[in-house]
Amino acid sequence: MTAEINKPSYGKAKEKLIKATTECLMKHGAEGCSVRKICAEAGVSVGLINYHYETLQDLIADSYKDLALSLLERAITAANDVNGTPEEKLSKFLETAFDNISMNQRTLRAWIVFWGMIESSPPVKEAHDLANRAFEGFLEDIFVELEKSTPLKTTPRLAAIGLTAMQDGLWLEFGLGSGTFTAKEAQKLCELWIASLKK
Repeated sequence: MTAEINKPSYGKAKEKLIKATTECLMKHGAEGCSVRKICAEAGVSVGLINYHYETLQDLIADSYKDLALSLLERAITAANDVNGTPEEKLSKFLETAFDNISMNQRTLRAWIVFWGMIESSPPVKEAHDLANRAFEGFLEDIFVELEKSTPLKTTPRLAAIGLTAMQDGLWLEFGLGSGTFTAKEAQKLCELWIASLKK
């Protein structure tokens, strides 16, 4: 498995604004969607945001892409480092996807803001769709490899969509602070679901 993520390249000024935006969302949730708070976090003037971005939503969309693709890149790197079966690669992918960085309440607070904006913000929806395609594309590749040795009850494409949706749901439930399951249990649920796909 050699899939790679092509993250957008930003200049230093944009990178600073993006990181500050993500930090504001992690600290303050929806209240972090404020030009004033982002500027204070970045230590810059409002003019810098206006120079680089037409709207605040465009900046938030870049923050979404940066966070999502960074987390995905970590999980893919971990999976690709496994010299084993597709199942073992999937397990490592899931272990990383549900580790203490991804399942951190700060990180999940930002996700909830992003997801809440998808319906009303075209730039954020575009960022969401890009990130989902990246997740699903990598997972579909692994399911294609898995199907070569183990027949599946569905197509690799649908398996990838289903696993992505399951991860999102578990992230959301965990982020809402339900306290009903652990990160390890989330990983185990996904692994049991994958096992149920085998004929």
